[in-house]
Amino acid sequence: MKKYDLSLLTVEDFPEGFRDVVEVIGVEAAYKLCENFGGQPFYAPKIDSLVKRLRDESIKQDYRKGISINQLCQDYNLSFNQVRAICNLAYMRQGSIDDYLNKS
Repeated sequence: MKKYDLSLLTVEDFPEGFRDVVEVIGVEAAYKLCENFGGQPFYAPKIDSLVKRLRDESIKQDYRKGISINQLCQDYNLSFNQVRAICNLAYMRQGSIDDYLNKS
């Protein structure tokens, strides 16, 4: 296959519906994306789903430091039940279920 000077590619060389992606990631990365996935349906996950585990670990660490669930709700913009569930899972992984039940 003939090699082309890819440095000559511009945003305008890409289809109009794809140009916003090109502007965010750059021409070279967009070319690689097309090279690897061109013609295939493409799904990009929402950031929330990517960082959920990181967020939960941060909540667990803050809870272990003594920050209240109410404060964590405000800090992470989550409901009381969501934060409580995350914190309960954190505690149950640290100790046995018997330890968890005896603390209540």
